[in-house]
Amino acid sequence: MKQQKLNNSQGFTLIEILGVLAIIGLIAGIAVVGVNRGRKSAAITNVIGTAQHVQSALQQFVQKPGGLGYPPVTSAAATSAFVLNGTNLNAASAATISNACTLDGVLLTERFLESPINVGLGSANNQPTGTMAHPLLWSPTGNYFYCNPDSAPDFNYSNVPHLICHLSTTNVPGVDGSNFYLDPSLTPLAANTRVVCLMIPGVLGQDAATLSNQMDNKTTASATAANTLGRVTYAAPSVPSGLTTVYIYVQNF
Repeated sequence: MKQQKLNNSQGFTLIEILGVLAIIGLIAGIAVVGVNRGRKSAAITNVIGTAQHVQSALQQFVQKPGGLGYPPVTSAAATSAFVLNGTNLNAASAATISNACTLDGVLLTERFLESPINVGLGSANNQPTGTMAHPLLWSPTGNYFYCNPDSAPDFNYSNVPHLICHLSTTNVPGVDGSNFYLDPSLTPLAANTRVVCLMIPGVLGQDAATLSNQMDNKTTASATAANTLGRVTYAAPSVPSGLTTVYIYVQNF
């Protein structure tokens, strides 16, 4: 009698293969979401740490022997608000100087900051725009801004995260970093106060709200509406991009 051999090497069916692929895709999707959440959480933590680090650098700067005793204005509506050296530089518009001027650049030159600001949130990888032939420089000995050779600066940092010093001329905090409500009584900073803030462009509304709620230990900041309360302010995110520019209070003088 011939012995019949049984064939147990049956392959997977198409339905079984598709089922396995679906499970793998689901697991991968969950992993990607978890990684992205982890990155956003790390970025927000980095922003808070950067603000604290900058505050320490500012304290060293204002206590520097032979220094100004306060941070120089880097954003203003009038050229006279800046400390400038150079005929052509003084003839440049306030907007041109404001776009080219960053307080972190001053702190880097003075060596109170070790590296440029990189927060990993918003448009953190954007580069300055413009002709970029004449940077605005800072003199640690003269305590003024200048160009070498003397000219109007042609760098624009408006789309790059950077540190700003405003001279507050209003007592109504808004969404431009020039004033803040720092206490529950909604008392603004006094007029003509030097207000230092960290500006981060291109931030998703949800990230802006999370940052605001975390820094001020609250839950009221919205991902779709403007926020003018606390140390983080921003305008209503644009539609449909959902992006806004965030201003984070660092210190006032």
